[in-house]
Amino acid sequence: MTTIPLHAEPASTGLQDLGARGRAEVSHLIRWAFPGLHAGNTRNLRWKRHLFLVLGERSGQADMRPPKCDGCGDFAVGFGPVGDPPA
Repeated sequence: MTTIPLHAEPASTGLQDLGARGRAEVSHLIRWAFPGLHAGNTRNLRWKRHLFLVLGERSGQADMRPPKCDGCGDFAVGFGPVGDPPA
């Protein structure tokens, strides 16, 4: 089993806080470590949004969101519009 060392700041709010320099690196990490999860993001949702939708689907909680996201000042960053397919 491969271990992926990750570091998150104590007040981390997004996947890029894990040390990646942008969405392309986050997409690359997810594609490498979790190819099925990467392939399932057919609508090119932000990764945080996609992760919680998948968790919600698997746990029977439609439209699951991370705690405190609805009131966050960066809500649009984590749950912004879709764009080009993930890198």
